[in-house]
Amino acid sequence: MSEKIIVPSLNKIIIAGRLVRDAEKRFTNDNTGIISFRLVSSRKYKDKSGEWKEVALFINVLYFEKYSVGLENRLKQGVPVIIDGSLELNTYEDKKTHEKISRHQIRASKIFVISREVDDTADKISKYSDASHVIDEVDKDFENIEENENTGGSDGIPF
Repeated sequence: MSEKIIVPSLNKIIIAGRLVRDAEKRFTNDNTGIISFRLVSSRKYKDKSGEWKEVALFINVLYFEKYSVGLENRLKQGVPVIIDGSLELNTYEDKKTHEKISRHQIRASKIFVISREVDDTADKISKYSDASHVIDEVDKDFENIEENENTGGSDGIPF
């Protein structure tokens, strides 16, 4: 007799990084704003020889904006953000080659814009140019993080 194992369905992703370019906004037929942007997030690790390596991940993000007007104005190139959302597969046909293309993207439910007071000196700009500094300091700067959420309900696990 075999046991039936029930596995909950969970699609949750939290990623931090910087915008590659300014966010773009467009509208659906029912006037819902869609903010789209590309995010770069990197990870550092030591290889077998003990040398530090860094791998960058570039991923598209979509945010369906219903309540937060003007969010796209704060999402500029280089701005550090934390994205909370789900992973989805976007499939479309290339207009020129008619080839079917599939890409993973994040459908954001929350966007945390990390803002800092930075003056024009090169020292302060370079201090925050690496995403790892942002991640290390999120706990200290939590009061400075602006949350934008477009879904209601509990923050608990959805099962």
